[in-house]
Amino acid sequence: MSKNGTKGATNDLSYHRKANESAAKKVTRGALDKRTQKKKALTPVNMDIINRLSKPRKKPTKRFEVYPSSATGRWSKPSGGRFSTAKPKTQTEILMLRAAETPSPNQYVINDSLTRPCAGGAVKISDANPKSDIDWVILNSSQTPGPNQYTPDKDISARLRGGRFSSANPKSDLEWTIHRAAATPGPNAYDTSLCPPPHIAPPR
Repeated sequence: MSKNGTKGATNDLSYHRKANESAAKKVTRGALDKRTQKKKALTPVNMDIINRLSKPRKKPTKRFEVYPSSATGRWSKPSGGRFSTAKPKTQTEILMLRAAETPSPNQYVINDSLTRPCAGGAVKISDANPKSDIDWVILNSSQTPGPNQYTPDKDISARLRGGRFSSANPKSDLEWTIHRAAATPGPNAYDTSLCPPPHIAPPR
């Protein structure tokens, strides 16, 4: 075959392929359109929902209740108000007011009889010589008796005599275990005649 023949064959194949694809697209579009039309036809509009949503909102019927105060009932009903027209003092004005109300140092009345018992004499500086820490230690040591100044108990030799070390032979843990085991009765030492036998139901 020639080149022109092969080109013509390929063109025919591509043409047929495109025609088949366009036909398939048209079929699928038609099927989708039919499905959407069926859905639209099968879903009618619910007027109850539309009426319920289109109704205006109801206003709350319960009013706000204000309980009157127990004293005068002045604030039992809220009413209009206004902005405050007060002019409070600033920090500087408060300091000035306190300073004006505080007396100055020369306004106090001083009793000279208490502060100056000797009005005509001069003040004397103290010439006392208090003890230092070392002086107090020396004073306390001089007043504390020494070891040889105590009077020992002369009767202690009569009351306290010579002794000896203990010669006891106490039991060890193993010996105490053996002693307790010997004092404990065995299983065959119990008197079973005083115990009634258990009631066993016969087999069915």
